[in-house]
Amino acid sequence: MRITIPTLHGVAVQDERQLDGSRHLTVDLADPLGAWACSLQGVLDRGGALHEAELELETPDGPWSGALAAVERVSPEPPLRLLATFEDAGFHIRLDLQESDDGGGFLARLDPRGDAPRDG
Repeated sequence: MRITIPTLHGVAVQDERQLDGSRHLTVDLADPLGAWACSLQGVLDRGGALHEAELELETPDGPWSGALAAVERVSPEPPLRLLATFEDAGFHIRLDLQESDDGGGFLARLDPRGDAPRDG
C-alpha cells in the first residue's frame, strides 16, 4: 500500500546568515488539517551545498526522523528550491521544498520510497 502525504505549507522559523556565508535554516510545515507536520533543519554553505540536514515528520501513525541521504538539487538563492532524500532504517522520504517567490513561506511535497536514494 502506498502512503500519500498531502502538500505541506509553512514558514521559516529560523533563517540566519552566518559570518562564513552559510545559511542556517529551519522550516516548519503542516497540512491544512493538521494531520501531517514536518520540520527541516539544514545548513547551506556559501556555495549552496546542503550540509547537516535532518527531516522530522509527524504522521497520523507517529513520528519519523531521517538524516540526509542524497541531494538531487539545491538552488540556494531566493527563492530556495531543494530536492533531497532522507533516510532512517531503510525507509526513505524524498523532499521537494520550494520557497515562495515573495519569500513569505514554503511549500513541501513528501514522497515515501522503499528504494535507495540516488545522488545526482
